[in-house]
Amino acid sequence: MVKSEYKEIIYLDQVELTSALAQLQGGLKESLTATDSNTKATTEGDSIGGKMDGKLDTIIAKAALGANWNMSNQKQNSESVSQAMNIVFKDYQLERLLSELGDDLAELDDFPEEGSFVLAQGEFKMLDFKSIGTLVSGNTLKNLMRKIPDADDSQKTSWNKPAEEGFKLLGSLAELGIKMLPDTMMVLLPGATVYAQNSNFRLSSGQIGPLLASEREINILGVVESYAGASKMDMTTLSEGFSKGDFSNVGSFVSSLSENLLTALGVIKYGNQLIKPIAIYFKNN
Repeated sequence: MVKSEYKEIIYLDQVELTSALAQLQGGLKESLTATDSNTKATTEGDSIGGKMDGKLDTIIAKAALGANWNMSNQKQNSESVSQAMNIVFKDYQLERLLSELGDDLAELDDFPEEGSFVLAQGEFKMLDFKSIGTLVSGNTLKNLMRKIPDADDSQKTSWNKPAEEGFKLLGSLAELGIKMLPDTMMVLLPGATVYAQNSNFRLSSGQIGPLLASEREINILGVVESYAGASKMDMTTLSEGFSKGDFSNVGSFVSSLSENLLTALGVIKYGNQLIKPIAIYFKNN
């Protein structure tokens, strides 16, 4: 018996996913779960309303608290079921989009045009400036490392002046990264840099840690927004314009500074595809 392929989805941008399917398939019907919930709620309301009719209205009204409590419970249950159905539907939408794109889905080696759908696959790294900043800020890490013996000399610790300077530099980089890329985690692949919105991850920052040791290839469905090193992002050109009083491109300053800094540090490679992800997942057979 052949087992179906299972996708461990760790990131899903529902807005982008729904938008892509709606445009490619001519619209989506998403009222199924809402209709299911509303129908059940209306049925329960009519049932209780029927008991309120007649000469015993006053007596029934005094017992309304109990009736309302039961109705609220039933409504909440139906909403919970609908939510579970909706999550399954979202995951299935990913399969529909992959199927719809088919052969039109580009790969990294195809060097697709800007705006193209791409499926990036390969070894990966993840960079979360917020997690780094949280770890190295303050004196907690410093105080702890001062108590841990060095592996080569039990009489000394690994914490020394160069180590302290290194962590301070790392803290400064993290602080700048948080300001340049707020609410964003970077996923790095050979030939691609992915800018993922934190709120779309299905894992906490702590749960992401074990993934970094995984030897599985990651799969990223997304849109190629641009390529690193584009002339519009050239910091020298922007700076020359500013010095002459031309601030027409001031809106590109933050993005240009971010890209140039991360390129100088080797985080981004010149020519990398800069991708906005729709889904990030692993394939498990």
